[in-house]
Amino acid sequence: MSEWLATLPWWAWGVIILGVVVAAIWCGFQIWVVAHRSILPDRVRAAASRGIRISDDDAKTIHLHARPWGIIVHVPHGWMTDAEAGRLAGDLAHRWNREVTLVKPTRCVWSLWMQPMWGIHLRKGSH
Repeated sequence: MSEWLATLPWWAWGVIILGVVVAAIWCGFQIWVVAHRSILPDRVRAAASRGIRISDDDAKTIHLHARPWGIIVHVPHGWMTDAEAGRLAGDLAHRWNREVTLVKPTRCVWSLWMQPMWGIHLRKGSH
């Protein structure tokens, strides 16, 4: 095995190192998502004041996309109004020390089909 590694050109080592760095960053974001998504169902239930009952099974459609430039929280569109989505965005931003950059209706491929969602965009706070 060491003979094979010794025959790799310099650019192959660069590609390998780049791949390891990208994989480490991606894993870090996934760990952040797993650590922070547990509060989402309770926060959504608190923000949706129209008496919507969100079962634990339905709560699985609430999800996060973590990116280097910020986080996107997706909540099914029919669960809350514009004002409730804005209130949820403020609550999550406060809890996670983030700033709300955008709250808009959007679509997301989740569970293999397009669903209408609220897209709540958060970025690192400046505080």
